[in-house]
Amino acid sequence: MAINKQSVRTMYLLGLLIAALSVLIIIYTKTDIRFVLFGNQKIKGRILSQEKKPIQGALVAVQSGTFDGPGSPGPVIVRTNEAGIFEAQIRSGDYIINAWKEGYAENGCNAEEYCAENSEISIELRKIDTTLSLPTNDDFYDLQKRNGFSFNVGRVVDKKDLEADIIFELDKDDALQLVIKAKDGGGIAYELFSRNVDFDNTPVAPEKYEGYLNIDLHPNSIFFVKTHDGNYAKFRAMPVINSDGSGNKILDLSNVRIIWAYQPDGSRNLETASAVKPPVVFDQIN
Repeated sequence: MAINKQSVRTMYLLGLLIAALSVLIIIYTKTDIRFVLFGNQKIKGRILSQEKKPIQGALVAVQSGTFDGPGSPGPVIVRTNEAGIFEAQIRSGDYIINAWKEGYAENGCNAEEYCAENSEISIELRKIDTTLSLPTNDDFYDLQKRNGFSFNVGRVVDKKDLEADIIFELDKDDALQLVIKAKDGGGIAYELFSRNVDFDNTPVAPEKYEGYLNIDLHPNSIFFVKTHDGNYAKFRAMPVINSDGSGNKILDLSNVRIIWAYQPDGSRNLETASAVKPPVVFDQIN
């Protein structure tokens, strides 16, 4: 049977089209249809203790492609083997990895920041040694009119209030700079998130503090406070950036999200991680 060149070309193009469509998943939602590239890419890494020993049976959640919103497929959840190794399928080159095991604090990384070391994905989990975990508070606060904050009473207060531990102000010369002052002999310090530093992986307050900080607020900053009465706290502050009447960008202190924990007993213990409760990202396995 004779097959002309046009037929061969048409069949070839049709085959390419079918192959291309085979790696697409149509995700239906109530409002739209989205196409998500779902290749056969896999990601592999190792979960270790801070002593560099493999952790067997750790839960690992890998989020990639569409992380959230309607129609999101959710994270791929796997467990590590006896060598602490995990392997999971990913939907794109953008990913977030979270790892946790009972008795350890959650830790993780993403494709853009401190995930691979020497071309190998390696995440360390910190063993929780204390059962005295502090509650974590997460709320929005208006610091526009009253700009003091008291960790003892857990709310915004006037900056002249005796309960005020810190004061939030905008820099007079730069509306994107935040000035945070400690009151009455207290102190403040800060650190940027890094490979093994985040809110739950800073269980001990530092020793050295300044009277105030004038900083360009980074969303992944963690602050430590030594209060005027000798107690300790840590917090993250996330104000919104808006524009003033002239179109200039300015930090909006009227609705600032603050995540914080307070230690009232005078010790430097700032443990906030739960040793038994899985993080939210693992909710789907419960």
